[in-house]
Amino acid sequence: MLAERASISVEAVSTLERGARRSPQRETLLRLADSLGLTGSQRAAFERAAVRVAGGAGQLEAAAATPLPNALPSALSTFVGRTRDVADIAKLLDAQRLVTIVGVGGIGKTRTALRVAEAARARWHDDVCWIDLAAITDPLTVPAQIAAALRLPLPSVAEPVAALAKSLAHRRALLVFDNCEHLIDACAAATATILGAATSMTALATSREPLRVAGEVTYRLPTLDVPNEADCAGMTADAARSFGAVALFVDRATAVDNRFAFDDALAPIVGHLVRRLDGIPLAIELAAARINVLSAPELYGRLDERFRLLTAGGRTTLPRQRTMRALIDWSYDLLAEHEQRAFRGLAAFAGSFSLSLAETVIGDGAPDAFEIIASLVDKSLVEVEPAGEETRYRLLESMRAYGIEKLADHNETTRVARAQAIALLGQARALEADWLQTPDERWIARVEIDLDNFRWMLAWAAQSPDGAPLAAELISALRWGWHYLAPAEGRRWVARALQAISENAEPEIRMRLEVTEAQLAGALMQRRAVVAALERAMVHYRLLERPDPRMLAEIQRLTGRAYTFLGRFTEAGANLTAALRAYQAAKASKLVGMAQEGLAGLRFASGDVDGARPLYAQALATFKVCGASRSISVVATNLAEAEFRAGEIETALLHANDALTATRAQGDDRNIALGLANIMAYLCALGRAAEAREHAGEALEKARRCGDEIATAVILQHIAATHILDPTSADADCRLAMTLVGYVDLRLQAMGEPREYTEQFEYHAIVRSLDARYGNSVLEELRTGGHLNADDAAASARRLIER
Repeated sequence: MLAERASISVEAVSTLERGARRSPQRETLLRLADSLGLTGSQRAAFERAAVRVAGGAGQLEAAAATPLPNALPSALSTFVGRTRDVADIAKLLDAQRLVTIVGVGGIGKTRTALRVAEAARARWHDDVCWIDLAAITDPLTVPAQIAAALRLPLPSVAEPVAALAKSLAHRRALLVFDNCEHLIDACAAATATILGAATSMTALATSREPLRVAGEVTYRLPTLDVPNEADCAGMTADAARSFGAVALFVDRATAVDNRFAFDDALAPIVGHLVRRLDGIPLAIELAAARINVLSAPELYGRLDERFRLLTAGGRTTLPRQRTMRALIDWSYDLLAEHEQRAFRGLAAFAGSFSLSLAETVIGDGAPDAFEIIASLVDKSLVEVEPAGEETRYRLLESMRAYGIEKLADHNETTRVARAQAIALLGQARALEADWLQTPDERWIARVEIDLDNFRWMLAWAAQSPDGAPLAAELISALRWGWHYLAPAEGRRWVARALQAISENAEPEIRMRLEVTEAQLAGALMQRRAVVAALERAMVHYRLLERPDPRMLAEIQRLTGRAYTFLGRFTEAGANLTAALRAYQAAKASKLVGMAQEGLAGLRFASGDVDGARPLYAQALATFKVCGASRSISVVATNLAEAEFRAGEIETALLHANDALTATRAQGDDRNIALGLANIMAYLCALGRAAEAREHAGEALEKARRCGDEIATAVILQHIAATHILDPTSADADCRLAMTLVGYVDLRLQAMGEPREYTEQFEYHAIVRSLDARYGNSVLEELRTGGHLNADDAAASARRLIER
């Protein structure tokens, strides 16, 4: 009987203690003890439990009337570059009850949350509580950490967070949960419980992935602003500081070494440095910490060793934030095994990549590729990069460098590179097949977006024992891509491929490489190299078992164009006519237009301007129908020149403006500059010199930016002409313009470049005007221009433009 009573008593204590959580009154517990008839040691134990439970409940009830501890961490360094982010997050907190700041490790989530919390103190009447989860590793200790931050006792109940939430039910406060990613499930559960019970509470969290709690709004913290490639060139120190990443580097470098002087000479280097560090604040701070032992140029030069270099974190920071490697280790180690494998595979992409490309390197046996990518995006290891109709993805450079190391550690480099190469070759073949039917700009965009990946694949193939055939096929499949985007680079790849492939390689591979070489050499105006490559291509073409008539037509078209420039007009005509017939039979409109353009160029070069004009017009109409915008700008320019030579200057001006519109859409500075130069020449010939001067500043700026000496010289002559051919020009302006003409004379002679028809026509007009105005002796004295260098000439031209 006694044993039975003891058993009942133990169960009763357990039951009543659970009941006491719902009604924590000591008197009630004691009355229940009386009803059970507990005596002696059993009753004493029961009373102690009652006191403990009732006391804890009393402390929780007392907490409801006590302000939350407003003990935000102190920031010991300046906060740089996040003003807009802080404002945006504050607006979200005004409207939402749970905002999670998400971002890659080291991006500054904690610092940003701290600044938001500091700014929120007034609004929350100092009821702001910081809950730091960085140092704990056991999810079971999350409730204790929350209670400690709130300065509340942890209730000894089965669901302590629920008890804490109930005690805060009528409070209006902001809770900040910092560093949730390694305890994501526990943090999500705790946050949902507190916000569900305490409806006046608001929470701000930081994590590398969302909590995925109902009502959560995520704010993906971007990297700091960095200058683009074009911004870096010639960037001043003042301009550089407007970029948050540069401002942070300068601030931290100055703190490390007060002798560090940031000036205009350093600005471009630091701009490139922070670009290579992806604008990640921790990476920038770790780099700046080395400024006392390495100069900024030396830091930039050693970024390929970033994991050895970026190791100077503070002694008091968390271990995972003391080195760049440890920072990424932390994120990588939290991944599931299949996610780690996918992450390593994705590191093989040098640029952005599509979902379909990602699938080729993620590997067999893995879960759905989309789900893996989505998970890696959530965990801030993969960036989303919207790109029109297709979403693209990218790894930040530091993440990619880490992934490549891991690929090598797991002996997966060859497997992944081969899978990637095969996928990229398939993509290049599809692009080649689509070239005829796709408008130029859309097609070029599709090539350009994967150009870095193609380059990476070619670099791998060059070092792989069996990579040469893959490289040769890829290079020739991208023939038009190299032509539009990088002809000189394309030729270098062709040369390497021809050297690498076996003498016994398929004739078709060699033929296609030689045709690619010929086209790219033609784009670079190397006509004799074109003819030599095409002769070799014909040798291989004749060895084909199933020759492709369209490839023969390409050889003929390219041969005809080269012969035109070499003055072999009869042979040029025969080849171009044969190519045109083949293209017409195949209904290949884009190529029909190119053959028509070639025949027009032949007529023009042979002096038959009247015969060239209708052929150029036909080619232009053909290109407009099929969306060949790159060819439109070329043909419209050539047609304008033909019309100008025929004396139809107004018509020439119309076509030149059409050409300029097409060229602007391509963003080609050199051709924009040359287009503007033609327009200036035509306007001067029409007696509209002042109007021509309106285009001078842009033309000169673009020619100088792309470093084209010939284009710059031509434009300087046109700028001079706008004053010399203007009868209202002041004498001082006219004399300054004369020195520019003399400078252009000397530069063209030094480069061995004759003036083309339009520039020669204008030059004669300049000479006549100067002779009439000053006489021959003054003309000879002032036209020398020999005292000017390139910068002096440009400065003189700018003075003329501004007058």
